[in-house]
Amino acid sequence: MKKTSIIILIAAVLAVGFYLAYKHDRSSKNHPGPANMSGMNMAGMNMGGDVSKRYTVSFTTNPVNVLPNQNVELKFKVYDASSGNEVTDYSTVMTKLIHLVIVNSNLDYFDHIHPVQNGSQFSISTKFPKADTYHLYINFQPTGATEQQIGFSLPVGGGTTSPRSNVPVDTSLTKTFGDYKVTLSTADGSDFNANAMNNLAQIINFHLADAATGQPITDLSPYLGAFGHLVMVNEETYKYVHIHPIASDNTAAGGPDVKFLPAILFDKIEPGIYRVFGQFNRNNQVFVADFTIKLN
Repeated sequence: MKKTSIIILIAAVLAVGFYLAYKHDRSSKNHPGPANMSGMNMAGMNMGGDVSKRYTVSFTTNPVNVLPNQNVELKFKVYDASSGNEVTDYSTVMTKLIHLVIVNSNLDYFDHIHPVQNGSQFSISTKFPKADTYHLYINFQPTGATEQQIGFSLPVGGGTTSPRSNVPVDTSLTKTFGDYKVTLSTADGSDFNANAMNNLAQIINFHLADAATGQPITDLSPYLGAFGHLVMVNEETYKYVHIHPIASDNTAAGGPDVKFLPAILFDKIEPGIYRVFGQFNRNNQVFVADFTIKLN
């Protein structure tokens, strides 16, 4: 097998482990319900392996009614769906036992945090900046099982203030984020295309440079076990994809180009408008480069 094929296969496996088919209908009849109701469970989606092994998660908040800019504790409990037993043993996924990504309905807010385990419960305190409906995506792997990904909706301060994302598609894919100038493109310069991504034929590339000097950034440090993290969220469906960089011949490579292969094997990436959030670490400071793109 050629080295390029091996690299693509590795990236595909990583991408599969971080995919959530999370659909959100803006009519209230299809919402998963108040996410802060005690005992509310949602079934996990198995990404591969033993698909007969299912899990449910209860999600509660303290306080129950969440207000903007208020300290709130988010609490998750995982259950084996076949037995109803609480799950306490987990495998580490990218240096953490559980990953929690949060966006709002307008997709102009993004956070990636890590609840802490205490027995059978994971919890973390955070704040939500404004009244809105927030979408929470958790990723975890019970010991001996495949990775699980589950989504919740959480109304804050009365719920959605923007019925859908209104962030426009970027006309320029070179933007400045603090000290960094970041250019987003496909590796071959073609337009972003859902079918190409589904066929493992399109790579997303972030090129990082110093915003003041224009010099390429070559000293990125790993963040959560990788030189970058990429989250894509569809503005219409809120379908969520979490991807890690393609394996490099140089395991110490820290830029200027960080490449991702959005490979989905158990569903398809759909055409549409996506908010894209890239996370990178330099000098022990994690920064986010966000774009809005259209997939034909």
